[in-house]
Amino acid sequence: MDPWEWADTVAGSGMSRRGSALVISPDPRTGVALALFLQEMDLAVDLGHEAGYAARWMRHARYDIAVLDMGEASDPASEVVARLGEISPGTRLVVVGGPDARTDGAERLRSPLQVNDLAQMFLPE
Repeated sequence: MDPWEWADTVAGSGMSRRGSALVISPDPRTGVALALFLQEMDLAVDLGHEAGYAARWMRHARYDIAVLDMGEASDPASEVVARLGEISPGTRLVVVGGPDARTDGAERLRSPLQVNDLAQMFLPE
């Protein structure tokens, strides 16, 4: 089975009691792991694999959180964050990895992801 087929069954855009999240990751395992973690927080999660899709989706849906795994993305994270911040100023942006460290307006998570780092970033204390 293609990893993205399985990812489609894990992520979905249903109703949620706590809000919604968008996860963009070029790596299916990372994307699914992030989606599952956010679903455990009772968020509806949409999952994609290209940073270019994030802007398109955020124009048509409201997300409380957008997690962008920049990996080896061709667009610098700073440009993607600036564009998404303009499209959806109320969305909490979190950047995972990426080639450049400057991401004004977004929080950062180190890559590779650690469960403790995710819990510290997303779970209330």
